[in-house]
Amino acid sequence: MLLLTVLFARATFANDNPIQLTKEQVDVIVLNAAQEIQSTYYDADKGAQIAIKLNALLKGDYFYSTFREDELETRLNHILFSVSGDGFLSLNRATKSVSSVKLLTDVQPDVDFEIHYQRKENNIGYVRLSGNFQNTASIEQFNHAINQLHSANTLIIDLFDAQHASLKVAHHFLSVFLPPKLHIANVRQDSLSELTPILSADVNVIEKSKSDRPVYILQSAFNEQAWELFTVGMQQYGNAVIVGEESMGNATLSNQVAIGSSFELSVPFAVLEYAHEEGSWANTGVTPDYFASKEEALSLASQLANSSVN
Repeated sequence: MLLLTVLFARATFANDNPIQLTKEQVDVIVLNAAQEIQSTYYDADKGAQIAIKLNALLKGDYFYSTFREDELETRLNHILFSVSGDGFLSLNRATKSVSSVKLLTDVQPDVDFEIHYQRKENNIGYVRLSGNFQNTASIEQFNHAINQLHSANTLIIDLFDAQHASLKVAHHFLSVFLPPKLHIANVRQDSLSELTPILSADVNVIEKSKSDRPVYILQSAFNEQAWELFTVGMQQYGNAVIVGEESMGNATLSNQVAIGSSFELSVPFAVLEYAHEEGSWANTGVTPDYFASKEEALSLASQLANSSVN
């Protein structure tokens, strides 16, 4: 079973005053980026091609038209995107932490999520997730909401305002609705490596006794990666109906690598894939069972839920 790690959110701000770089600094940044991509990128052939192109452009003085940090970032990312076709391979200026005391008075750092739940007409349970779910503190609150609605005839889970989520959190949310040790997805690191299975966890919630009830998930076009793992698993194995928009189509797992003192390189090192079929939802996204805008999705899901209850 794949060990899923949690990434904690940080309060950050961007540097608004671009710094001037020396030629030597530019050399180091581009060369280090090329080396890291070649050694880490999940598509080894493409990673080698990107490294060759970056080295060739560096020798051809492509990066020396400017020594400003922001312009180097833009120029390098243009190359990375055009060569890889992967918007998740990128160079970003490192951010600087801000004191949580000044930014979020009387609020725990990294706790920037909200879980609202209510019992609607016809005994339909409604759970709305909003904010960033990169903190495991959300797991206990999600369990509580689901347990409070354990007697509801059906559930609607609203992800339209849910932003980033860690794989650990999304994996737990998915496991709430599934039997333990169910094969729900795979991780592929490269074409030569064996697939690593992701299995559902054993979660102690009352929901387990209601696993046959319909679940409706409201999906946004901005839901990606961990949320897509959740919606794919619920759609295929959790008796769920997806209502809303087609999701973003990000199935990559990325590492953030420091490049010099000013930049971080985001390198996808693996891809999430379907458990029992070829390929993944990368680039295509998760297709809803019923298409609807954000304004229409809850109303449509409520109609479907009422029909299933009746």
